[in-house]
Amino acid sequence: MPSGLSGRVADGTTVLAAARQLGADLDSVCGGRGVCGRCQVMPSTGTFAKWDITAAHSALAAWTDLEDTYQGGRPLIEGHRLGCAAAIFGDAVIEHMGSASGR
Repeated sequence: MPSGLSGRVADGTTVLAAARQLGADLDSVCGGRGVCGRCQVMPSTGTFAKWDITAAHSALAAWTDLEDTYQGGRPLIEGHRLGCAAAIFGDAVIEHMGSASGR
């Protein structure tokens, strides 16, 4: 979201790689190295009739070391994930935060 795109990706695919694969616009000026913070996304949970799925917290892998130590140009906003680090392992609904600028 907000692109409304949907598709299937292999388990373990990062949100950034999935976005690129599906043609969604997810910024990453650092090339997915976890430096710029422009790929911040907010995972959503719940039932989504539009896609006939239920997205759970477990749809994304646990918080990564890269996210734990992230000190990039944009603060990592509470509840958000780095798209270059968060791997998908199930039905997920992801909101791109665009130019998120801080807490």
